[in-house]
Amino acid sequence: VMQRALSRLGHSVSVASTGSEALALIDGQPFDVVVTDLMMPGLSGTMLAAELAMRHPVLRRRLIVMTGGAATRDDEEFLARTDIVALNKPVTLAELNEAISRALQRY
Repeated sequence: VMQRALSRLGHSVSVASTGSEALALIDGQPFDVVVTDLMMPGLSGTMLAAELAMRHPVLRRRLIVMTGGAATRDDEEFLARTDIVALNKPVTLAELNEAISRALQRY
């Protein structure tokens, strides 16, 4: 649903089902922003952020993390960081679009 809605707003959107699949996409082509969920099968949002920091530091600064609530203390600390754009679910299209605009302003 978000893919179609963001596409209608003019964004080019690629979708991955897992964090590992997302990394493969990111390694293979340029992206401006990464939107992820905190809780994913295999590679969590925090793990994805760590991989991005090593492989694609600019995208790490442009990472948007959606969450339905932090599951662990480490997750809570991760989401509280000032270099993370975090959105609490449910997320509206307007909120996500605004977060993308803010993320794009990061170097």
